[in-house]
Amino acid sequence: MEDKPENKKITLEETIEEIRKDFPLLKEKIYFNSCSCGLLNIRVKSAIQEYIELWNRKGSPWDIWLNKIEDLRALFARFIYSEKEEIAISFSASSAINAVASSFNYKSRNEIILSDLEFPTVIYIWLAQKNRGAIIKRIYSKEYKIEPEQFYNKISNNTLIIPLTYLCYKNGYKLEIEEITEYAHKNGALTFIDGYQILGTEDINVKKLDVDFFVSGSLKYLLGSSGIAFLYVKKELIEKLKPIYTGWFAQKKPFAFDTENFEYAPSAKRFESGTPSFSSVYTTFEGIKIIQEIGIENISNRIKALSSYLIEGLQNLNLKVYTPENPKRRGPLVVFEAKSPEKTVKMLEENNIITSFRGKGVRVSLHFYNTIDEIDILLRTLKKNISCII
Repeated sequence: MEDKPENKKITLEETIEEIRKDFPLLKEKIYFNSCSCGLLNIRVKSAIQEYIELWNRKGSPWDIWLNKIEDLRALFARFIYSEKEEIAISFSASSAINAVASSFNYKSRNEIILSDLEFPTVIYIWLAQKNRGAIIKRIYSKEYKIEPEQFYNKISNNTLIIPLTYLCYKNGYKLEIEEITEYAHKNGALTFIDGYQILGTEDINVKKLDVDFFVSGSLKYLLGSSGIAFLYVKKELIEKLKPIYTGWFAQKKPFAFDTENFEYAPSAKRFESGTPSFSSVYTTFEGIKIIQEIGIENISNRIKALSSYLIEGLQNLNLKVYTPENPKRRGPLVVFEAKSPEKTVKMLEENNIITSFRGKGVRVSLHFYNTIDEIDILLRTLKKNISCII
């Protein structure tokens, strides 16, 4: 009697063509712009329809919508290894950051250390706190890179908080979050991590990182739509902070409609404000489920392989690459220099290749649904038009 064959584990590489069928735009275009907006998946599209049909049938099913929000809160908490009570759901990363920034009085500690690698909204929000007594210390990168020592040299006994981008949107450079956070904590300072440019492409454990705040959203690599952002607040900090940027969803009993009393929610809900986008709750829930089903480790390994292949191909074309070669210091973004990034992006679009430009570079943002064949087409197109790029 023959032995029964063992079940073979199917890899992401073997199923990628089936997965790609769930992203209709890939039939028409090569999409390298996931750091701007993730591709629409047919399941996410169905989630929008589910919301619309429910709205149409029931009119105002608040109980169902509110339960869906709590389901999403719990799902995201597990996704970043936190507790449900540590998660606030907001309209955008900007509104989440504003809620935290409004929680400080900028008296006993008032220094904020800002680098130029941050996404602009982060910088604008913290610069605005100068009106409330904050002192801003700036750090500037060289070739879009910053060493941890540059932060260490700025930290003092008056440092309140250090906003840190997990991954720079300009070139895909990954900061040493754990090292900087450890040093900040030794000096009594907090860290606030912007993970929008990376979450959904690699495993992120906020407890292991020991960060105080973490913000991200659904629009990019989580495959959701705009209108939903997540804020993690370390539970030890929650009840110590009382945001001025607030609203009815931040109250302990929002549906009591008690305007005679103001009582913050005991959880991270106190950093919320108004009614969230219910349609975006549905799309984001489905997007995260897709990421989980494929497996964050599978996604991370695939993106590392794709980015390594792309960087080597760009270098063979003698194009200057701003993204670090070291896989530990980069994420899903690869950025190369172009004489006119805007014109290069337009040329690629005319060839059905969607990218974006940031500063002096053309940004190619990869996700699990991209392939080596697509990168080869990109490289051939760049080679054909190299005189217009260099």
